[in-house]
Amino acid sequence: MKDKVIYINLFTSGRLNAFLADIDKQVQERNALEFAIYMIDGLMVYLFQ
Repeated sequence: MKDKVIYINLFTSGRLNAFLADIDKQVQERNALEFAIYMIDGLMVYLFQ
């Protein structure tokens, strides 16, 4: 119930889009970081096999 109130408050104050955009940006940055780690890990396996 608490989360619902938070989202309603964000929506009614006009800040919901900015809030969701910030979450989206964080997800994209995390995905980019995870991909970079995956690529580096693969490179290390290739170089040291």
